[in-house]
Amino acid sequence: MCASLDPIDWPATRAEAHKMLDVALNFLENARDRPAWTPLPTDVRRRLLCEALPEHGKPIAEVCQDMLDDVLPYSGGNTHPRFWGWVHGSGTVGGVIAEMMTATMNSNVGLCSHSGVLIERQVIEWMRQLFEFPAETGGGVIVSGTSMAAVICLAVARYHALNKVRQEGLLSLGVRLTAYSSTQTHVCVAKALELLGLGIQALRLVPVDEEYRMDIQALKNMIHEDRQQGFTPFCVVGNAGTVSTGAFDDLAALATVAKENNIWFHVDGAFGKIPEFSKTTTPVTTSLVA
Repeated sequence: MCASLDPIDWPATRAEAHKMLDVALNFLENARDRPAWTPLPTDVRRRLLCEALPEHGKPIAEVCQDMLDDVLPYSGGNTHPRFWGWVHGSGTVGGVIAEMMTATMNSNVGLCSHSGVLIERQVIEWMRQLFEFPAETGGGVIVSGTSMAAVICLAVARYHALNKVRQEGLLSLGVRLTAYSSTQTHVCVAKALELLGLGIQALRLVPVDEEYRMDIQALKNMIHEDRQQGFTPFCVVGNAGTVSTGAFDDLAALATVAKENNIWFHVDGAFGKIPEFSKTTTPVTTSLVA
C-alpha cells in the first residue's frame, strides 16, 4: 500500500485531468446542440443505484470514464439555456475554474490567517455594497444555498426573541413562538422552523390577494389572535419574488407591521432582488434599508 495520497503516475493523472477539463468546457460550450434533459436509460439507472460496495479503489481513468458514460450525459439539465424547470442556476465557465481551484486549495475559512478567509470577507463586503446595506450594521456569512440561509436567518430571529435560548434551550424557556409568511412562501421556511425545534405548526400561512401578495390586514389579525392565545409572534417573512409566480409582497407595509409589533422581519430575496439592478425595473426593497 502506498503511504502517500499522491498519484502513482503524475504525468498520466495530469493528462486525465486535462482531458476532463476539456470535456467540461465542451459540455458548456456545446449545450445548445443537445436536448435540455435526457432521460436515464434503465441500464444506466441500475448501474448508478445497484452497484455493490467496492472493496478496492478504481484507477482514476476508469472513474472518469464512468463519469462520461453514466453521469454527465444524464445531468439535471439546468446548464442548458432552455431549461425552465425550477429556479436553478445555470453555472458558468468561471464557476468551473473557480470550483477546480477551490478543490485544489481545500480551504477551511473558519479560522487561521490565509487567503481564503480574506476573500470571503471581501466578497461579503462587496455584497453589502451591491445590495446597499448599511456599513455600520451590514454583514453576513456565505452558506451553501437558500435553504441553509433560511435556517440561519430564522435562528437569528429566534435569538432576537429569546436571547437566552442558546444557553437554556427552548424547553426551559416555555415560550410558544409563531412565525408568519404568505401561502406562496418557499418550503425552506417551514423546514427551517422544523430544524430549529419550533415545529411546522409554528408557521402561520397568511392568505394572499389577487396578485399573490400577503394580505396585510389578515397578518395583523393573526398576530393579534395569537397573542390573545398566549403565543409569542417572533418573525414575519416577506417575499421579494416567490418561486411560483415571482410575486413581491408589500415589503414596506410588512416592515411597518413588524416594527409596530417588535417582530423580526426577514425578507426572502433569493432571486427577487436581482431585477433591481436593472435600470428598467422599479426598486421595491431599497426603501427597507434604514
